[in-house]
Amino acid sequence: MNLDEYADLDATAAAAAIRAGETTPAELVELALAAAEQVDPVLGAIVETWADPEPVLGGGPFAGVPMLLKDMGAPIPGRRMEIGSRLAASLMPVQRAALVDRFRAAGLVPLGRTTVPEFAAAVVTESSATGATRNPFAPNRSPGGSSGGSAAAVAAGVVPIAHATDAAGSIRVPAAHTGLVGLKPTRGAVSWAPDPDPVEGLAVPFAVTRSVRDAQTLFDAVADSTAPAVDRRLRILLTDGALGSRAVDPASWHGAEAVAEALRDAGHEVVTGPVDLGVSWATHAHATAVIWAATTAEWVDAIAAALQRDPAGLLEPQTAALHSYGASLTDADRAAAWDDAGTLVRGVEALFGTVDAVLSPTTLAPAPRIGEFGRGAERDSGEEWLMRSLEAAPLASPANVTGTPAISIPGGLDGSGVPLGVQLWAARDRDRQLLRLAAEVEERLPWRDRRPRVRAGAVR
Repeated sequence: MNLDEYADLDATAAAAAIRAGETTPAELVELALAAAEQVDPVLGAIVETWADPEPVLGGGPFAGVPMLLKDMGAPIPGRRMEIGSRLAASLMPVQRAALVDRFRAAGLVPLGRTTVPEFAAAVVTESSATGATRNPFAPNRSPGGSSGGSAAAVAAGVVPIAHATDAAGSIRVPAAHTGLVGLKPTRGAVSWAPDPDPVEGLAVPFAVTRSVRDAQTLFDAVADSTAPAVDRRLRILLTDGALGSRAVDPASWHGAEAVAEALRDAGHEVVTGPVDLGVSWATHAHATAVIWAATTAEWVDAIAAALQRDPAGLLEPQTAALHSYGASLTDADRAAAWDDAGTLVRGVEALFGTVDAVLSPTTLAPAPRIGEFGRGAERDSGEEWLMRSLEAAPLASPANVTGTPAISIPGGLDGSGVPLGVQLWAARDRDRQLLRLAAEVEERLPWRDRRPRVRAGAVR
């Protein structure tokens, strides 16, 4: 098997090739490492690969298929986890994530770490620690964040699956910008053990994948959820998702309309209209920013104490502002934020009493240019930085606050050939329902033949 052939495979096809005797786990690991060596000088998506990847376990649906782990949320003793930060340089975890063991039980072979923005607190993946991670479809554009390194690596053909996490869109936004499938599962469906749930439960771990079938199989392998999909005609609300001060880009809206038409063709009812969350966008965004900032400040302080380092001079300007803002918040501020979050939960429960799913552009606009989002960040307060991040994908964070599942799937390309994403969002435990809808769209609007400019075997 050559690099071109390898880069075309999703994880399901790669595992089938191993079972058929057409390749071996060792050959796939060698190909993945060769792919990383070829494309990463352009993309800057990989922190490191390991000369001694995690051992292959027998069995599992993806037995022998290589993967990468995001540089946060998947600790392995003896392997560094630096969270995109100079403050956390050389941090060595002492506990092993249960999810890493579940990935390995599914047959996946972790072989390195992917880039993240500092403390995962941005919708782009750019930091002083690792530089700017670039989009394989247009290297002058971002793959998004915070799982931007994972998304860029999968889109470029380094691995077919990569670990990712999502506290306000960090799986879905990078998936949207790189033409991948990004499921944010229901809160609690995929375990953070032995660590407590970060960001007070807003964050969820899972992965980015090339195909819906890979996401379906992986969810079945690592999630605790048993709720099935229902086989019936669904009522789906199509909305533009422009809840803040920004309007949706026409290309993003056209992508959502195309997916809506595919779902109508699959037999579902799609209605168009505004989305009522039961709370104003400003109230929701402020509450989310309070929760995010307060927990990030605690995280920064914990790492600084563990490594006996002074954060001053080591943090990015926006992270320092975020830390300062979070440290200033009181218990009363956090309680008020969760009161507002409770109002959102009730509003979303009412919403999903009238429709089965909400369809919208994942992001309001195509992927930003490198450096564009962070320009002027040193002048942002911590809250302003978070509000800008949240407003880039207004219907992403409500799923995190309410603990409901959402998935981003490819929704076409913008005028320069960069992918656009479309989000499907549903009530708690409807993860498999979303995966079924996504599969129906993939069947009617196939996307896997879209090759990026920077791809293993063919860097153009």
